[in-house]
Amino acid sequence: MKRVLIVLMSVVLLAGCANENAGETKVELFDYEGSYVGSPMSTTNILKLLPDYGLEWKQMALETKKEPYGIELYYEKAEPEIAREAARTYSLHLLRLITNADFVTLHAGTTSYTYTREQWESWLGLPLERYASEEELKQAVQMKVEQDPGREGLNETS
Repeated sequence: MKRVLIVLMSVVLLAGCANENAGETKVELFDYEGSYVGSPMSTTNILKLLPDYGLEWKQMALETKKEPYGIELYYEKAEPEIAREAARTYSLHLLRLITNADFVTLHAGTTSYTYTREQWESWLGLPLERYASEEELKQAVQMKVEQDPGREGLNETS
């Protein structure tokens, strides 16, 4: 009788967990569109949806007291090219989704890369808000990379 009761309780628990997850909707990157620099949870959630590049997270700082508003991401030391690619990816997405963000700086050990909204918009040729989906943004970047493979027109600032 004990075994039957244990099996029955296990089935009920598993069924309850399955039903709980069934109602959840998958969160997409562009669900965070319209976020603000002052929302560390939104910034963190955006970063969780982006590739991690194998970087080891340390901390984040949000510049919210005076303009320009920005986000500083701190990671353990990383290869410069990996850190640069992460900075490009993170800055593009954070600047697109976070309405009032003007810059994103990624620090990896003693190396830092800063990209601004103005740099991205100049390089892409359109305001970031014009890209309505992650797919549109990826396509625009891919087209520009084909024209400017080394991204010379998108140099980070220090």
